[in-house]
Amino acid sequence: MKKYIIKISVATIILIFLDQISKYWAVKNIAFVYNPGVAFGIHVPKTLLIASTFVLLITLFVVAIKEFNLQKKLSQATISLVAAGGASNLLDRFTYGAVVDFIDPKIWPVFNFADVFIIVGVLSIIFFYEKLKR
Repeated sequence: MKKYIIKISVATIILIFLDQISKYWAVKNIAFVYNPGVAFGIHVPKTLLIASTFVLLITLFVVAIKEFNLQKKLSQATISLVAAGGASNLLDRFTYGAVVDFIDPKIWPVFNFADVFIIVGVLSIIFFYEKLKR
């Protein structure tokens, strides 16, 4: 199990790095917005948001490690996506005081790659839950 947790951790760190680079690039080069809220800009007090995000990430990680078959690459990818997305947006809150959003499809609220990671990871859990389980 230890080798799978290491693989998940490495993948998570790589995804966080890629997301942070994309946000750094966006801040320097293109139009972006700071989103101090949660999904769709819903406002939540900053301390509550940071604390609850941190607790939720740790809880989800522990539950996923216990519930999912870590030998399956789909399980590893799903855990990495959700963990990286949440951690990278949390890192933004510490770095900028808000999340950097820069992908603007004009028909949907502005978002970033971390948001995509979270959505893809959560949808994978929903659609492939039986395949992810032990």
